[in-house]
Amino acid sequence: MKLILHAILILGLFAFMAQSQSCPLIEYADPLFYSDEPIRIHPDFKPHLDAASSAAKDCSVIVYFKKSFVKDDGKFLGTVPASARKPYSNHFIGHAVNFVVSKKAMPLRFCRPDCLNALELPSHVKCFMDKILANGWRWGKAFNDTTHYDDSFNVKSESKYNDLRKSMQAACSA
Repeated sequence: MKLILHAILILGLFAFMAQSQSCPLIEYADPLFYSDEPIRIHPDFKPHLDAASSAAKDCSVIVYFKKSFVKDDGKFLGTVPASARKPYSNHFIGHAVNFVVSKKAMPLRFCRPDCLNALELPSHVKCFMDKILANGWRWGKAFNDTTHYDDSFNVKSESKYNDLRKSMQAACSA
């Protein structure tokens, strides 16, 4: 009888651990957002994408997403410019995305890194950038990663970032 109780307790503990480790990422979709893979973000980052959606509509642009949440497997940082390589990327917690922008009327003419580094942005890109930056986005241009955008979660609280990274990577990297 004691053995059966132990087995039930252990199975219950495993079930609880599996439940508490479920991945909280959501997939974000929008008619003006395109991506080759799902845009996977943490729910707390959703208001930023909602603001980007409004900005895209207001500025008549479409947005092509290249990266969102990524698994911390050592491969991702090798794709990031050296000046932006930090072991605490907001991509690891679903609080960052990489994208390029295009005029809605010319959907295949994206403003890529060379365009984003220009002294003067095209008017549709400037409109979009001004609106998202006013809504709390951080632009990676400051650290030479012009297609990167996040909410600065990793610089606001390193301990909260580390806790979230540990739980997100455990729950969402399978």
